[in-house]
Amino acid sequence: MSQAKKPKQADQSAKVRVYLVLRDGFDANDYDGVHYYRSTGDDGEPSLVPVKAFATRKAANEYARQLDADIRSTFPIPLLAEEERQADTKPFAVALVAKLKELGIPPIKFGKDEYEHPKQFREWWSKHAKDMSAAQKAALWEPFEGMTFHRVQAVELED
Repeated sequence: MSQAKKPKQADQSAKVRVYLVLRDGFDANDYDGVHYYRSTGDDGEPSLVPVKAFATRKAANEYARQLDADIRSTFPIPLLAEEERQADTKPFAVALVAKLKELGIPPIKFGKDEYEHPKQFREWWSKHAKDMSAAQKAALWEPFEGMTFHRVQAVELED
């Protein structure tokens, strides 16, 4: 009689890949008017908050895009202009002025010092936002389309 072979046990534990949607952490700064910037930990790495896990990257990316769209529909862009000014390689003011002109909204008179542009944008917003439609406010995000609030990260889970 032949003996039945025992199944080999795997030396490695099974790994499962999930895709985490992470929200960037933001801190408030009240210097020169309240505005927000991306926060970092003591190690200098970005502060990230897990939101939801998905089995596929496609589903996670779609969810992250939807969350970003939700933020854009309610959050005033001038409160993040400082963040965008530091991240952009060209002054955001150029694209913003062009978009205001396209929309027929009163222009911002930016000074020469780019460092002051975010503050000038916040001051302009406090005067003009009440007269703008929701569609106009949404369109003002277009010059900042590269700014995201969520990211997707692949994570290997082990048994």
